Amino acid sequence: MICCLSFSSLFSQAITGSALINKMVEAVAKVKSYQFTMVTKERKLDNTYHYGKSLNKVMVNPYSVYMKILAEKNNGVEVLYNPAKYGKVSVLNAGKFIPDMKLDPLGGMMRKDQHHTIIEGGFRYSVDLLNSIKNQLGANFDVMAKVESDILFNDRLCYRMTLNDDDFGYVKYVLKDKESLYSLANQKKISEFLIVYHNKNVSDYSDFEAGKVIEIPTAFAKKAIIYIDKISLHAIGIEMYDEIGLFEKYEFQEVKYNPAFAIDEFTKEFKGYGF
Repeated sequence: MICCLSFSSLFSQAITGSALINKMVEAVAKVKSYQFTMVTKERKLDNTYHYGKSLNKVMVNPYSVYMKILAEKNNGVEVLYNPAKYGKVSVLNAGKFIPDMKLDPLGGMMRKDQHHTIIEGGFRYSVDLLNSIKNQLGANFDVMAKVESDILFNDRLCYRMTLNDDDFGYVKYVLKDKESLYSLANQKKISEFLIVYHNKNVSDYSDFEAGKVIEIPTAFAKKAIIYIDKISLHAIGIEMYDEIGLFEKYEFQEVKYNPAFAIDEFTKEFKGYGF
């Protein structure tokens, strides 16, 4: 549930978008581990939406992720990503009578109806994206960014930052040798989903080849709405819009900052898991 509360200026001070992002960068850098429930809504290529819910544990360094699907479809499926132990694959437990599978986190099975990968788990991806946009725009960022204070989002008092890019559009781009849609999206700080969605000659995330001419978005989104917890200074609600409307939405609920994990918490041997 989202609602707005108006407080006297005695209880809040105005803050610019760039100053707020600087505070977010500092706050996220101090956190070494997380546990949270994530609720997602992501547009599919057929213009319907995929809804998801999962329990997530994240260790920042060495980067490790445990995810348990809580949504009705695939409920109970567990995923581990621990490159130091298992290499650059995701280990998936689909159920008691199915052997554990090792899957490419960038492959089709792991990416089906997903805009992002397990490699971007946690909060650093979103704050790095916002910080990159801020740095690219310089002084113009605070013209684009509207910050409201004392907004109640999922029972947490938040800042609400709204970014509107009136110049959002698409430009032609020729894929380079050894360049994937994933590497291109990360290098340009744009949405990999919008690349696939916008180009009729791209069927999925793995459909790329050197020399292919595509159109890529000029920014990650035309409009973004970010809810930033005023205490933790973490983005706990994210909405992204293109020229059509909402294409992805994420909510981070029941967030625990710096939880103490067991030594084997990100392995198949951890007693709390079903691997």
